[in-house]
Amino acid sequence: MDKRQKQVKEFMVAAGQDLPATPTVPDPKTRILRIKLLLEEVLELAEALDVEVRLSDQKVNEDVLEYNAGSNVDLVETADAIADISVVNDGAGLACGFDMEPIDKEVHRTNMEKFGLGGHRNEETGKWMKPPNWEPPNIKRELDYQAALHTVLKVSGIKLQEAKENIKAIFNTFKK
Repeated sequence: MDKRQKQVKEFMVAAGQDLPATPTVPDPKTRILRIKLLLEEVLELAEALDVEVRLSDQKVNEDVLEYNAGSNVDLVETADAIADISVVNDGAGLACGFDMEPIDKEVHRTNMEKFGLGGHRNEETGKWMKPPNWEPPNIKRELDYQAALHTVLKVSGIKLQEAKENIKAIFNTFKK
């Protein structure tokens, strides 16, 4: 768990929020709260960047959103919104019992692989497109590892580093 996530955890403990020890699907109330908090912070960021986000009468997805960038950008509010989004996002990970640092590392690894042979930028959207043989991040493997690590620690009473080494050895035997 990285420093920022530990700080968010401290906040969530102080706020009396549930922090499962293993990867867990939170209850509906918690899931709704996390989404509401994220959307609130994203809309705060849009306002700070003077971007109007409009919604038609359809389900919210990228196809129904319209964006209009203005020129009245508030960098202080932008920084505040970005920090708040990070806190709320880390809280969502903690609410699910995730140690996000290795998950972020796996996502970053696969994101960087998008720049391999055959990867290209979609000029219309500006998004980098995946090369033909690109594989998505193996997040399930990491979640399984986190759950197994917790079980080993709970059942055996061995130290964290020893448990990590034992579990990594087992998981490396079954890569992908």
